[in-house]
Amino acid sequence: KSRGVAILIKKHIPFTELKVLKGEEGRSVMLLLEIMSQKMLLVSIYVLVGGDPTFFHCLNSRLQLFNDIPIIMVGDFNEILDLQLDRSINGTNKAIHVLMSDFNLVDIWWVVNPTTRNYTFFSHRHSSYSRIDFFLVSRSLVGDTFAADVEIRMISDHAPISFTHSGIIGLETSKNWRLNVSLLCNPEVQSMIKEAISDFYKCNPRESADTRLLWDTLKAVLRGKLISYATNRKKEWLRRTIELEQEIRDKELALKLNFSLDSFHALQYLRYEYNKLVSQKVEFALFGVRHSYFEAGEKASKLLAFRLCKLTASNNIHLL
Repeated sequence: KSRGVAILIKKHIPFTELKVLKGEEGRSVMLLLEIMSQKMLLVSIYVLVGGDPTFFHCLNSRLQLFNDIPIIMVGDFNEILDLQLDRSINGTNKAIHVLMSDFNLVDIWWVVNPTTRNYTFFSHRHSSYSRIDFFLVSRSLVGDTFAADVEIRMISDHAPISFTHSGIIGLETSKNWRLNVSLLCNPEVQSMIKEAISDFYKCNPRESADTRLLWDTLKAVLRGKLISYATNRKKEWLRRTIELEQEIRDKELALKLNFSLDSFHALQYLRYEYNKLVSQKVEFALFGVRHSYFEAGEKASKLLAFRLCKLTASNNIHLL
């Protein structure tokens, strides 16, 4: 109940959920969806160390329910596909190869990067790298694929892997601006707002304009100030994040070529710094999730949600 695989889709991507199949023990999930009038099967799996023939047999049986539907399968297979290319120091699981053959799947990373050698997992026990996380996709999707990458291993012991398909690019709907209320707790922002209000009323005396018009104009001015501040802060966060990512990438590549304990400890410290930065973003995302749950939850008429709505309304500033 505490661990398992999942499929996450950005809320701004327009798609239709057609069917969901969940495996036992949370080790597999299949999502049949329709996007841009095209059906697609997304599969996320986790395979136990050493392989599990029963798991692959059940997976094979379920995949047969979706004949002629393009498949994108991703997960931790805990096994390599090629002894020579997917491990930094010298079998593969035959069940994986049978699965790929039966459903005409390809390892998209090797298709896009035929001459590149990279790994997704570092074994502390053996001090070796291996590639055990894959995207297996239908051959029909290969032509529309223009990127498949092994990203930087930041926090987890596995490196993230990415796959870019041209058929699902640019589908995000536009977003409405919302105030990041956590900014109001920042003393620097509080001073900026006070100064902006003071300057606004110097240029726009209260006696010479309609109160409602003045209030709407002031809100527009403050919104511009807050957007500018938030944008600059985000740029600084991105700059530092990119710097850390590059440092981690360089250290990781050097470590793959020549392992040393000092370099490994230096890499762990850089990951710690990166983790602190990312945690700030995650914390804000969790705050947003809680807010939208009570604002647009399925049980908005219940006592707690109703009380929170009233509380939010009572805190609105209608007039200065």
